[in-house]
Amino acid sequence: CRDILCALLFLAMIVAMVYMSIYGYTNGNLSTPFRATDMNGNVCGDPNGPAANYPYAYFFNPTTLDLFAGLGATRWVAPPEMSREQIRALRDGLGHHMEMEIFAHGRLPLAYSARCFTARHYNLQKDTCEFRCLEFADGIPLKTREGAPFLTLNGIQTQSAQVHTLLDDLPAVCAEGVDILRISPQGAHTPEIVQLFRQALDGLIPPADALHEALPLLPAEPCNGFWHGRPGVELRLPN
Repeated sequence: CRDILCALLFLAMIVAMVYMSIYGYTNGNLSTPFRATDMNGNVCGDPNGPAANYPYAYFFNPTTLDLFAGLGATRWVAPPEMSREQIRALRDGLGHHMEMEIFAHGRLPLAYSARCFTARHYNLQKDTCEFRCLEFADGIPLKTREGAPFLTLNGIQTQSAQVHTLLDDLPAVCAEGVDILRISPQGAHTPEIVQLFRQALDGLIPPADALHEALPLLPAEPCNGFWHGRPGVELRLPN
């Protein structure tokens, strides 16, 4: 009878599922399903694994972020494309305290590739690139057919043509309870940029004056649109 055969197969499947559950619970790592992994199954950020230097995972909702906070995460780095309002909503939805870090200055990291664009520019293989990137401390600029700035190629990274900076937005940044500001180094004048941030944060100079002093030090035009919920290429100044 087919019903008897199906019942036996169903029973065998249940027994196999119970066995696999017990085996996984006994021999597996229960935190693995809740942690980001690479394509080979290595847990990102695991100090004992081959992906120890890749601790980042991206979240855009407070529930997931709060879950990781409960598992021991201590710092949250907001994606640079998130606006002030989105960052506030995510922070307010947390049930645990976490340090908050934002990208405050530098060319925006837009995409990564397994290939090195600088090596391809010279028709070289990635493993025999002769370190051509040393010739382009601020990357290789790309322009539209009309000659307008479009993107910047920097090794394996595609970056914005403009320089994202929140110097003039520091009062709003501090009001949101941001703990750490990330400043991406540029080919020259990085110490001066850091000093301007420090002076503005300490109240030694107004943020608007800090931005004005920083403009000649930037490798490209400034922008801050993402922080204001606008296209990232825009520059919005506080009223």
